[in-house]
Amino acid sequence: MLFVQVVRAVAALAVLSNAIPAPSSYILHEKRQALPRGYVKGSKIDSKAFIPIRIGFAQNSLLIEEHLMAL
Repeated sequence: MLFVQVVRAVAALAVLSNAIPAPSSYILHEKRQALPRGYVKGSKIDSKAFIPIRIGFAQNSLLIEEHLMAL
């Protein structure tokens, strides 16, 4: 019984290792060749820092606030 399980596992690994990856559906729209002028790398932001974020939606019926507050 153990031999059969080992053979199945080896066969599964062989099939998975020979799989051809599917083409990516992502399209690169913009690529930066260099950092923006005036950019200065600073230190890491404090992990407890409060960063306000605003997100605008075109539809009013999404009930996003209720879903976020339910978490």
